[in-house]
Amino acid sequence: MSGSSPAGLSVIRNRHLVTHISPTEAEIVDEVTLFNASAQELTDILITRPIFMPGLRVLDYDGSDLAYLPNESAKELIASQLGADPKYKKLLELMDRDELFVLWIKLPKDRPIKPNDARVVKLSYIYEKNPETLLLSIFSIPRFKKTKVTPPDEKYSTFYVIRPPSNFRIRKKILKKAKIVENREEELTPELGFYDDSTDRLIALRVPPSDATVRFEMNYDIVLESSEIWFCRLLCTLVLALTLLVGLAAFPASPQMQLLGKDVMTLICRNYEALSGLAILLDAAAIALSTNPLTHRTKVVPMASLIVVVSLFVFKSVLG
Repeated sequence: MSGSSPAGLSVIRNRHLVTHISPTEAEIVDEVTLFNASAQELTDILITRPIFMPGLRVLDYDGSDLAYLPNESAKELIASQLGADPKYKKLLELMDRDELFVLWIKLPKDRPIKPNDARVVKLSYIYEKNPETLLLSIFSIPRFKKTKVTPPDEKYSTFYVIRPPSNFRIRKKILKKAKIVENREEELTPELGFYDDSTDRLIALRVPPSDATVRFEMNYDIVLESSEIWFCRLLCTLVLALTLLVGLAAFPASPQMQLLGKDVMTLICRNYEALSGLAILLDAAAIALSTNPLTHRTKVVPMASLIVVVSLFVFKSVLG
């Protein structure tokens, strides 16, 4: 949700740009395009947001910093100068409940927004919350959520442009894209202005306004390259297979060992120490190679294997 001062200034476009610098950290820029439909030069802008924006910088179209009044100061000015307007009374109620944050931006006097002119203002901030991590996965995949509710009086489109970090891919799932008419949901289609040009390297989509409330919900995950996923799976499979061989060699009289046949059983038992040493080296290598933050969970497999192999080696050594 974005708003502007009551003197003829309106938002005509909003772009939500997310650039991930790591799988769990992102730099966000909300690029707001404003249009001055009044006959006056304007230097005051009100922009509202439903969330707090940590590390906020407000930038002009040329990248220079703009001064702004934070939420509490903006609340005082709105109450004293605009409080009689019913629209702003409602805004003050939302601010009191911390459901809305307002920026009162002051443009330089020598750079106002002129009549019938447009201006781009950028809100730059960071994503600091710990994202949800998928539970049913061997990889530590972070999941992010985006929700946009567009009321009927909001007459501009919101564009999402989301990029994953280098050497990662992005995977999205749209949970809802609908306009709500008399408690009935009608899916947004290209004919209604919704478009989606996303790939596994970029999310690019447009949520249009409507004459009814529009609700958009999306989850997206930062995931590994396909080659790295296959490498991790192969490494874990080798670790488990080698651990199984060491376990069979440690108990030659087990029924499972007998199924392999006498020749295979003799070969495995004769090379027990070599298999144990190889398993320990492979476990250590697998742990050392798991430096990617999304592969930290995979360390559980070689760590468990290392404990089993070392325990079996000590057990056999003690028994002679």
